[in-house]
Parts: sequence; structure tokens; C-alpha cells
Amino acid sequence: MSNQLSNATYVNWHRLHKDIPRFCDTLPDDTIGLIGIPRSGIMVASLMGLHMNLPVGDVESFVRIGSLWSVGRRFHDQESLPDRGTYVLVDDSLNTGKSMQEYRDMAADTMPQGNRLCTAAMYVTAANCGQVDYWGEQVPMPRAFAWNWHAKRASQHWMLDIDETIAALPGSPFRPLFPFG
Repeated sequence: MSNQLSNATYVNWHRLHKDIPRFCDTLPDDTIGLIGIPRSGIMVASLMGLHMNLPVGDVESFVRIGSLWSVGRRFHDQESLPDRGTYVLVDDSLNTGKSMQEYRDMAADTMPQGNRLCTAAMYVTAANCGQVDYWGEQVPMPRAFAWNWHAKRASQHWMLDIDETIAALPGSPFRPLFPFG
């Protein structure tokens, strides 16, 4: 096993929640909707939508039926959406850029007349930040995210230490799973 994982950057939920407002502030003022790329991009777009009070949707529903979600209701057709503005296609991170390009092409083909589509990724690297219109933070490779670390192929080689479970800290109300002594 390579030593590559020992220097991986881990992005936790707390950092994501701190980074979202700064990221949202970089988007165009005329943003009228956020379109998330499945799966993690939908999660980031939803958090951004809450922060910006904007409708959110997944790219496949947007392409198929022109649907975005809003607070407490669903926009069912293009007539329900604002006439003019920018839709932002969102993903949590960018690696090769293939998914972003594929979904950008898909969404661009169905973009309502007079509207603009731009791309955004919350976490990029210095090498790929030019592949999107907007990005939040540069996080070098290798990296892992709290919301999908378990999906990484390399995670089968990781050993996770959960201090409160394996060996309870002194004074902790929790008992170790494997008592020592």
C-alpha cells in the first residue's frame, strides 16, 4: 500500500458548512437556480440553496421535466421559474472534469431561452480550477470528504480509530469495546 493516503486532506462537515457562504458570495448576482450533479453535487447545491434562498434541483430532473425544488413546493415547469438569469450547475468537487462536462452539455441543451448556465465546484485543485466558472476552495489531491470517504476504493485499506469506542478516554462515560487488562 502506498504512503499516499497518509498525507490526504480530509474535508469534514464543519469545513463544508464554513465554506458554503464564501462560495455562494462568488456566484453571479442574477443566479435564479442551482442544479446539482448526482449525488454529492445535489447535497452541496441544497446547502447553497438554503443559504441563498434559491430553488434547487438535480440535473436529470431539470433536463427531463424542467423541475427545480423550492422551499415547501416544487416548480413543475419552466413557466414557474424566473424569466431571465443564471442557472448554476454545482458539484461538490472536481477531479478530471468529465462529469461536469457531461452534465453541462446535457443541461445546456435544455436551458430556457434567454438564460445562462455556468458551472461551479466547491472543491477543486490548482490544476483543474480553470475547468469551472466558479469554485470555492482549492484542496490538493489526495483528498477525502466526510460525505463520501467510504466510497473511495482506497478506504478498504484504511483503519479508522474511534477513540471513544476502541479505548475510552479517562473520565468518559463510554466503556471500551475491548477492555484492556
